[in-house]
Amino acid sequence: MNSHSSSSQNGNALWFILIGVALLGALTIILSRGGSSVDQSGDFERRSIEASRIMRTVKSYEVAIQQLLQLGCSENSISFWHDSNADGVEDNNDTYFNPNSPADHSCHVFDVNGGGLTYTDPQEDWIDDISPTPQYSGEWFFNGTTCVEGIGTGTNVNCNASNQQQELLVFLPYIEYSLCVQLNRMNDVPTVGNTPPQDHNSAWPAAWAYFIGNYNTNTRSISSANGIDGQHSACFEGGGTGPDTGTYHFYHVLIQR
Repeated sequence: MNSHSSSSQNGNALWFILIGVALLGALTIILSRGGSSVDQSGDFERRSIEASRIMRTVKSYEVAIQQLLQLGCSENSISFWHDSNADGVEDNNDTYFNPNSPADHSCHVFDVNGGGLTYTDPQEDWIDDISPTPQYSGEWFFNGTTCVEGIGTGTNVNCNASNQQQELLVFLPYIEYSLCVQLNRMNDVPTVGNTPPQDHNSAWPAAWAYFIGNYNTNTRSISSANGIDGQHSACFEGGGTGPDTGTYHFYHVLIQR
């Protein structure tokens, strides 16, 4: 009798242990999934904040330029000069030296006598880590050789018929995919799922194309069958050349032409 009772108790104890192990396993899975959800939610919030910061920055560029135009600056005299080589001198050794801009800096975006803004590089964690580093990566790229189809005088069919169709753009090239997706959500850019639209053309020339007052050299266009055309701000995937497929790039129109 005692032997039977002991066996029964041992069996019950084993049963409770197995149930406990099963419950512990289930709880571990639930907590793991919960932690993953928290991580995903945190990443979404972080990217939302970063996308908002990017939009505030490019909007500040646009507002400063519109103010300069209202004060009498021409489209060709707008200057994005900042001391890119840190030598303390403004000359043609600097990336954005614009000889058409007044010497008093009244048409300089990044000067107290002009637009009143200060140039700062984009945050490092916005940029995709590509080796070797592609041209324009890790900087705000101001460009006057590219037309966005459906913006200004550029049609949805042909953007390069006239150099008067080239917009003044700011690019944030080679950004992280998740940030690209969030920027498109923020700007209501049509996409298939979360996939950024792919540019059908070369968004910028192979040669260096910093804006120094010219709109009529090495013209390129941004166009896509699924989302870019007519978009004032958008992020796109490169189309194969200038820039490459599998890389992601944000642009914002500063002056539509």
